Amino acid sequence: MIARAGRLEWWGVFITANVLGGMALRAGETLLMPTRETLDGAETWRFAALAAFNLAVLAVMLGFQHRVSIRRARDREASDVSFRAYAVASVTSVALAYTSRFFAIPSMAELAVWVALLGVALWMIVELGIRPGHNGPNRWGAPPRPYISTMSPKEDNYRLPRN
Repeated sequence: MIARAGRLEWWGVFITANVLGGMALRAGETLLMPTRETLDGAETWRFAALAAFNLAVLAVMLGFQHRVSIRRARDREASDVSFRAYAVASVTSVALAYTSRFFAIPSMAELAVWVALLGVALWMIVELGIRPGHNGPNRWGAPPRPYISTMSPKEDNYRLPRN
């Protein structure tokens, strides 16, 4: 098992999970809200089904991102607190968006949660996606090899041509 992940792997998983998750969310919205009615005017069962579907898609997206984010944090010799805060803020923002229909939640509270989500997401992107990892081996093992080096010919692989 590889205990550390590089930036390229982290970005690949992060972008793929968000793109596929966004497509799934859009498909769920199209299936559950075919008349393009607003969430305020939707039937309660459609609204509840859409909320449950969105939370399930979010759980799958975060599940895919969780493992590689922990491995990326290990590469940086850092804690994975930024990803955990991102996960909590994501779930909180989605839950708040759907519960605000049934409970009187002030709009400033919703705005504060969305601003916090944006701030935590930017922190996670800088911490895990931009900052370089530890150069040498650390307590989690050797540094991750770049994908190019796994596909290119090896230096000790050269044989002299036959005469």
